[in-house]
Amino acid sequence: MAHSSPHVPPTSTPDLNKIVLDYLSKKGYSRTEAILRLEASSVGAVPEDQQDWHLGLPETYVQVYAALRDWIDSTLDMFKPELQKTLFPIFVHSFLDLITKSAISTAKVFFESFSQEHLILHGHDVHKLEDITSPADLEQNSVAALYRKHKYRLNFSQTTFGLLLHFLFENESNGSGIIIRLLNQYIDINIKSSTKHQGATKSTEQYDEGIPQHSEQLNEFNSQEIYLGRIPLSTEDEEALLKVLDNYDSQKGDESEDVAMDTVITQKAHDTQEETSIKAPCRPLREVYEDRKKRESAYGKAPESLPLPPLEVADLDAIACNLDDERNCIQFDKDAKGPSVYMFSLHNSYSTLNCATFSQDASMFLVGTSENYLQLYTSTNSQRQSLISAKKEQLKQQKFIGHKASIYGVSISRDNRFLLSGSGDGFVRLWSPETGSTLSIFGGHNAPIWDVEFDPNGFYFATAADDHTARLWSVEHPSPLRLFVGHENDVDCVKIHKNSAYVLTGSSDTTCRLWDVRTSDAVRVLIGHKQPISALAISDDGLDVISADDSGHVFVWDLRKGQKRHSFQAHNEPIYSLDVSKEGKLLASGGIDTVVKFWDIQTSETIEEPLYTYRTKNTVIHELQFTNRNFCLSLSTS
Repeated sequence: MAHSSPHVPPTSTPDLNKIVLDYLSKKGYSRTEAILRLEASSVGAVPEDQQDWHLGLPETYVQVYAALRDWIDSTLDMFKPELQKTLFPIFVHSFLDLITKSAISTAKVFFESFSQEHLILHGHDVHKLEDITSPADLEQNSVAALYRKHKYRLNFSQTTFGLLLHFLFENESNGSGIIIRLLNQYIDINIKSSTKHQGATKSTEQYDEGIPQHSEQLNEFNSQEIYLGRIPLSTEDEEALLKVLDNYDSQKGDESEDVAMDTVITQKAHDTQEETSIKAPCRPLREVYEDRKKRESAYGKAPESLPLPPLEVADLDAIACNLDDERNCIQFDKDAKGPSVYMFSLHNSYSTLNCATFSQDASMFLVGTSENYLQLYTSTNSQRQSLISAKKEQLKQQKFIGHKASIYGVSISRDNRFLLSGSGDGFVRLWSPETGSTLSIFGGHNAPIWDVEFDPNGFYFATAADDHTARLWSVEHPSPLRLFVGHENDVDCVKIHKNSAYVLTGSSDTTCRLWDVRTSDAVRVLIGHKQPISALAISDDGLDVISADDSGHVFVWDLRKGQKRHSFQAHNEPIYSLDVSKEGKLLASGGIDTVVKFWDIQTSETIEEPLYTYRTKNTVIHELQFTNRNFCLSLSTS
């Protein structure tokens, strides 16, 4: 006899989800479980009492944020810049969640533990959030409302985002479901195209991150007062200089003007001779000096005088020579043609050259190699800017041996008496071209040194290193005078401001920072690049900073406002060198794509195309430098 089976009520969707989730959890399929939980909660299929996996206890917020931060710090440097950007929005929404849960004491501990690391980039928002002490404050606080109502935009490469997801899913049992929920609910994630470059003139604006139209925090930080004027000479030194200038004019006279400047300068291009620019009229050096003082007075307030050795006769002579170059300097005005580029190529270098620099008087250049030695090339003729008039002259060569690892940064002092080199062995060496030997060794970085630069006086120098710091040194002290800490990745390049009062750094964390040498504090943070900074330049008036990155993008920054003036894609490959002409009109750029380009950075219009392009015979551009007379020197290798 057949018996009818009892009626079994249908299983509800939440119950089915619970059964499946329990099964996945027992089998250890944590990633699949996390995805199912996230999808189910987003459509309301999981009741509130079963969603604790991604809400978490108050203490879990502290633990999981610390775990995320520590994991990011331990990742490879190539992934850190993108991953580090997730920390601030996660910090904000974790804090707001804790306030919403009325976990006030835990929220206070969380805020005090992690807020300091966000002050420079997001100081305005951090200070506003500090005012929140109860759930009732959430509705009244403008920053809290802004972050809750608008998604925070982040850009990731597919690989980096995959790493983040892998970490979160692997640590779901430790509370990372909280972060998964915050990412899904409050953050707009954009996966960037795998195409490396979309076009040479593509605007960078589409990559803007954060909450649209919300940048008060950085603008506020970058609006603090800085002093970009030049430190004036003392009355005694100025009187001595004026005597030197008068003597210089009387000895030299118009008849001894350099042959190179007596005629129209020409540059051969595409088998034709083109007129490039015309010699400026000769004026007394006193008049040139007074004009310079008036021009520099418009740069802004001068900083306090730095400790410097007293000026010697050689220093005054150097200033006179510099003023003589200025009165004979080529002016790239609307009637001028293209710039003259003097290219020096090192052949058969077999990729051993790492860095290079020219001397300020254009009489020598110095290269650093992966074979642990320096090579100095010096012109033997006695004319001013002798490298330009050298033509096919055989250059004198000098080798300097002492480093125990590759050399990544070199610099030459203003008077050519000293050379600097920074190496992968973590040391800086000061060399004498006269004796060919090491004068001093400077230790302090416990990691490879990527860049070094003398200040305009040749007394101080700065270093940038793999240990995420930059340092300021004096040639008279073996230990650093200042330590600049704040970058979240390698500091790859460094420049010293024209008044020696500030140090500019560029980092693999994609930011540039300006540091005050008196306080060691950052006074400007320049954000916009999406790739590690590869080159820096400061205009001759000290008011503009130009930065370039590994993707070929260039940004022009107004230092007084701390804001971007121009951004454009200059090249399709990493840029190795930048420099600005003496009057500040032309920017020269070059790098791995073997092309030298010149851009008008004084224009008020959007920069899309270069003014001039010079192509090499497949040689990589390592260094570009305008001389004091506005010729452009270039060093390349093949």
